[in-house]
Amino acid sequence: MMRRKTRMVTVLVVVAAGYVYRFTDWIVPPRIQVDVTTRPVRGGLPEGAVLTPVFMLDREAPLTSIRVVAVSNVPPGVLGKVAWQVTRPPGREPVRGFLFDDSLPGAMVVSKAQPLVPGGVYRVDVAAGRLRGQRDFVARAASDTAPAE
Repeated sequence: MMRRKTRMVTVLVVVAAGYVYRFTDWIVPPRIQVDVTTRPVRGGLPEGAVLTPVFMLDREAPLTSIRVVAVSNVPPGVLGKVAWQVTRPPGREPVRGFLFDDSLPGAMVVSKAQPLVPGGVYRVDVAAGRLRGQRDFVARAASDTAPAE
């Protein structure tokens, strides 16, 4: 009789743990939502130059790591390579947004910013302690935004 009760309690605990894992966010680490837009923020751009990506976060976060990696639509030598990476020590002031190749206060450059390939797909990964976020974006050339006549 005791064996049957133990088995029943074990099954109940496994089912409850499965429910918590599958249908709640208790176990999943919190996420940062990253939005990417492109703007001509650095003066007049030559023909074919890439617009500067602007990264916005859904909340202020004390970022500790930013990394941009080429993921597709780029030359084979660039694919999978880090286009830009910086780290910051924990405890720095939170930020809500930043530019590609921006110098954040207290940031240490791990990998200098490489020129982005127009039409290339890149992934930005950000971290702030346990918070993580990522977003894929396309590097747009300045000529892609010219008004059609």
